[in-house]
Amino acid sequence: MDNAPAKYANPSIEDQLASLLKRVRQLEDIEDIRRLRATYASYADGGWPEHGPTHMGPLAELFVEDGVWDGRPMIPLADGREEIRRIISEGSRPVRFVMHYVSNANIHIAEDGKTASGKWHIMAPYIDPDGRSNWLLGTYDEQYVRTTDGWRFQLLRFVPARKGVQEGGWTEEWPTVHDFAVAVNCRRSQGGDATK
Repeated sequence: MDNAPAKYANPSIEDQLASLLKRVRQLEDIEDIRRLRATYASYADGGWPEHGPTHMGPLAELFVEDGVWDGRPMIPLADGREEIRRIISEGSRPVRFVMHYVSNANIHIAEDGKTASGKWHIMAPYIDPDGRSNWLLGTYDEQYVRTTDGWRFQLLRFVPARKGVQEGGWTEEWPTVHDFAVAVNCRRSQGGDATK
């Protein structure tokens, strides 16, 4: 067995440790990119009292200086932080309400650990500037760069898939405790189980 080819030999402790550290670093990088994506959504969301208006966070700061935001054909391409700021200010802030639901992350860290790519699914209920309630579905195709401040977007591309109208609209009216009590009492008086 001592003459077995090197590829069949057990890796040394040093090699195992280096491999483990590399995998841990990749997992940390993936988690950092998830956090970057969540921060972007939080900065863009808004339209309810506890959160404030939409698109008020410093979205452009999540991009590298020469980053690109591409929302074509819905929103023009923005090349560089200043252009991203302008597009968000002029095109997105008039949106009255939006909440980004981003899922199905597929993140790949490059072998050198300096860049990465990601693809996500996005569903977003929103109220447009004219007060219409809609749904928007699509994907985000993204490229990231590691910087001294952490991971940043090099490219964020939104690819629209479907858009639909929310029948009845998105409302700010919430059931009250009184509404709940009336519903429970009504169910009881009809002989129903109030717990269902």
